[in-house]
Amino acid sequence: MTYVTIDASRGYGTLGLGLFSLTVGVFGGSTPDPTSWSYAPNQNIAGTFVNYEKGDFDHLRLDDTFGLAMTSIAWHIAREFAFAENTISLGRTFSVYNSLQIDKARTALGGASYNTGLTQSFSSLRFQPIPLLTFDLNHNYLRNLPTFDPALISTEAQRLERWIDTLAG
Repeated sequence: MTYVTIDASRGYGTLGLGLFSLTVGVFGGSTPDPTSWSYAPNQNIAGTFVNYEKGDFDHLRLDDTFGLAMTSIAWHIAREFAFAENTISLGRTFSVYNSLQIDKARTALGGASYNTGLTQSFSSLRFQPIPLLTFDLNHNYLRNLPTFDPALISTEAQRLERWIDTLAG
């Protein structure tokens, strides 16, 4: 999942049952990084998850995480969503990965309304027949464009201008 959570609190417990492990946890914090995926000042995030792992990296491995979360801006609920992140791998040769988020219907602070449904998805299929050769097939889906801090545009423009000046010498 693509949430950069800074100033975070989290708690979890892992139960190892020999052949597999199960982790259950909660998380919460603020997301003040203006370069993060979905930046908004005064944004907070909280949620819970369960993770199931079975196998090892030399044979068949399953790693599945499912959870529920919500974000708030200035302590008003902005999003409520479910998320999943799943990996199936066969040794170091073949793997399938998917990460997705499904949002609950809502009306955003600006008045735009969104239906319940898939909002983000990233899938990857990887085949590595030998250590020096890898084939990847990826797919991205975004229902809504990510938000950002407009102040970063001028910052990046200044950085680009300094880089060009350095090259010009």
